[in-house]
Amino acid sequence: MELITLLSNMPLQTGSIEEKMFQRQAHKKALSSCVVDEISDVARHFSKDQLRHLFDLKADVASDTHHSLKCDRCVNGIEYREPQEHADTNSDLSDWYHVQKDVRKVPDKVLKRVFDCGAITFVFHQKSHDVRNETLKIEDEIKEIEEIKEDQVE
Repeated sequence: MELITLLSNMPLQTGSIEEKMFQRQAHKKALSSCVVDEISDVARHFSKDQLRHLFDLKADVASDTHHSLKCDRCVNGIEYREPQEHADTNSDLSDWYHVQKDVRKVPDKVLKRVFDCGAITFVFHQKSHDVRNETLKIEDEIKEIEEIKEDQVE
């Protein structure tokens, strides 16, 4: 069976209000994981000082969001260790794929072209879910119906 992987992308400009809002939402989600799900090893906790400086512009980084993660999988803009296999869009951003320098790791063709032009400085991406090709789905349903009919005839 052929699986089609759907990807989630969210374009954010470094230092923009959208990025700051995204960081705030990510922080709230991490806190929620700590409280509701009792997860104590969430990769990211913002200190009071970090929250105070949330709206400071950091022009010297490719992604303020990635910088705030204190990612241990990336070194000098290269992701050396991939995220856990079971990670998806509900996972913490530290468990997404990180692309800063290696355009080959950008999975979307259009996004790859834009990234290659230099208009994008950083990409987070992650599969949202896998979906079977619709044709295969229909074929499977037809096979199931035929099997049920055969069982009924016997």
